[in-house]
Amino acid sequence: MPTAVLAVLLLAATIDPRLAEPLRLLAEVGARDARTLGAFYARVPDALSLRLTVRALPDGIDARYDRGRRAVTVAESLLVEDPQIVAVVLAHELRHAADLEWVAQGAVTLDCLEVEARGFEAEAIVARAFWPDVLPDTTDREHDMATIVAAYERGGIDGLRAELVSEGIYEEPCAGWRA
Repeated sequence: MPTAVLAVLLLAATIDPRLAEPLRLLAEVGARDARTLGAFYARVPDALSLRLTVRALPDGIDARYDRGRRAVTVAESLLVEDPQIVAVVLAHELRHAADLEWVAQGAVTLDCLEVEARGFEAEAIVARAFWPDVLPDTTDREHDMATIVAAYERGGIDGLRAELVSEGIYEEPCAGWRA
């Protein structure tokens, strides 16, 4: 995505300036490969009138999407990572934003676990577009990303879904889930 187009997107949506570089990287990743969908995710904030913010989040939470507030919040602690890692996390949350908008419009029917699996699928695809050969694996977040990519490459979205079920992390949050 040309820089001028990204500048227009940044003006149209409310985006914390600390997320401008990760959003730019997301817009440009895999520009020649439609499967990466980076440009799609980079357009979601403008298309859905989202705010992209940065603030402290509880330990273990890199980012979250709040449909009611129409906001993606990235943890301040994530900003110490490579901007490409932040872009990968943004892809996950922007996938949620798009999916939940489609659910609200009645275009698709997705349950909580499927929404999460699709978010991790977005992470895996975008991560592999950034690092087609060897994934970084130095920081804890890089290690987590590499684990997600490996699970996706082993079993696709079904593998991710099975991994989420076996870990049980989303069991409680998904119990009271409503789109």
